Parts: sequence; C-alpha cells; structure tokens
Amino acid sequence: MRIAITGASGFIGNELIKELLQNTDVKITALTRGCSPKNPEALGLPESEKNRVSWRATDYSKTGLEDVLAGADIAVHLAAVRGTTDRREDYVVNEEITENILNSMTVCGVKRIIFASSISVYDDVMQIPWKENSPLQPRTMYGASKIECERLIRELAEEKDFKFSILRIAQVLGLKETRRGMMNVFLDTAAVKGQIKVIGESKAKRQYIYVDDLIKIITMLIEREVKESEKKGSEIINVGMPEAYTNLEIAQIVNEVFENPTPIDYDNSKPETIKPSEMDIGYLKEKIKYMPRDMKESIEDIKMRKL
Repeated sequence: MRIAITGASGFIGNELIKELLQNTDVKITALTRGCSPKNPEALGLPESEKNRVSWRATDYSKTGLEDVLAGADIAVHLAAVRGTTDRREDYVVNEEITENILNSMTVCGVKRIIFASSISVYDDVMQIPWKENSPLQPRTMYGASKIECERLIRELAEEKDFKFSILRIAQVLGLKETRRGMMNVFLDTAAVKGQIKVIGESKAKRQYIYVDDLIKIITMLIEREVKESEKKGSEIINVGMPEAYTNLEIAQIVNEVFENPTPIDYDNSKPETIKPSEMDIGYLKEKIKYMPRDMKESIEDIKMRKL
C-alpha cells in the first residue's frame, strides 16, 4: 500500500512518517513545498527504511498533484496555512489546495482521504462537549476554512465515489511543537525548576491531544484499509483527550510530573481572553476503539523523552 502525505515535513507529518515506517510495511509519498527535509536523518531510521519514502516537491496545483498522487491508495491531508491575521483571504489557499487534492485523487484513483480538520470548526460554548453532529460555528477564519474544506470533501466524495475520514483535532501537544507555545514554555520552565507564570483567570477549559495519540489514530485508520473486512465508509471523528483543562491545571500537572518545587506565579487579576473548547470523543472510543492519554500521562511521556 502507498500512502501520500501532504504537509509531510511539518510537526505532525514527520511523526506520522516515523510511525508508519517503524510499525507498518507501507510505502510513502511525502509531499512538501520544499525539495525534502533539511535533515532526513533526523527521523532516526535505518537507511533501508528511508528508502521507503519518496520525497516530492509540489506547489499543490492540480497538475503537479496528479503526478505525485499517481499510485497512492490513501491520501493523508495535513497541509494547511494558519495565517498571521484573521482575514479571509489568508486562508483561501487551504480550500484551493484541498480542492486540487480531491480532483487529483479522482484522476489517480485514490479511494480514501484522511483529512486533518480542527476543533476550531465549533464555537457554541452552550453545547459543550461538542459532538460530531453539533452545529459548526467557527470562531476564526482558520476554522471557517476547515469547514469549507470539509464541505468540499463531503460533496466530492459523493460525486466521485471515494471515502473520507475527517478528524476534528484538538490542540496538539508534543515535544517538537513550537518552542514559543504555552505548553513548551511550561515544560522548559519546570525542567529547570523555574517558576511557571499563569496570567489570567484560568477558568476556560480547553481540550488537547498528545501528538503520539493522534499519530496512532491516523495509523489505525490506514491499517484497517489493508484488511478488506475492516474497511469503513466515510466518517467524521472528534479527536482529543478524555478531559479538558484550564491553563492553571496544566501548569499544576507539569509541576507535579517534573517534581518542580517552585510555586506557580498565578496572576488572576486579568480577564481571560480564551474560550472553553471540548469535544465528545465517544465515536473515537466506541468505533475506532481508541482511548487517548490524559494530560498527566502525556506530560509523563514527554518528560521521559525530554530528559
């Protein structure tokens, strides 16, 4: 089986390639806007395993994609622009890329797409935890672009007769996540027994997913396609931890796991600017048969790798 992965040189893409090479026998076409990763050896794999990956540069135009998707059985669509503003025009490219991928899939005979959507397609806090059939009300243009991509996938799947797995993914955390993110600031601070700072009321609970769990879920969806008896129809899946957490709760868990004795500097005098966000993961647990790790278990695994 050959898997085509867009956004292959990104945070999630690199981890997915590593997992697939280590634990499956699939071949991979890794799509990236550059020629290849600057340091492929960073995947930490034997040379024989690296030969199973074909790195292909693409501008994600329909013509270019028809060439690189040829021979693929499944497309895993991770590529996306997050933008630096909340202007609609910054995100139209996500829809254009998705439409080009879908049209190229039909030409090349690719029968399933696994699409990385986002928890940001939801917004109505009165309906938390959100189910897969909850109303879609994006709070950002990024979320709006994901909804439009989902619409394109659903409509073309029916028209062109391919299947999809749309993953609405909570905020991803992991060791190689951006160093400027709150989670890694907490981890780096606790690792040197420093003082973690939490600014704001810390009332809003937000849902996360550990990158290793996300990768395992994607891998499970790919592996079941190999077994004819386990092939599924189209589906939408909420992907997140069993619980949501406030920033203060996360800081407390990080300090506990890293055995950091320094008290948290908690300034609750300022209003919080984030909204709560939490999805129901019943479908993931019952149909995919997977239970993601909670925050403490995830931080414990990160600590083991970090230290």
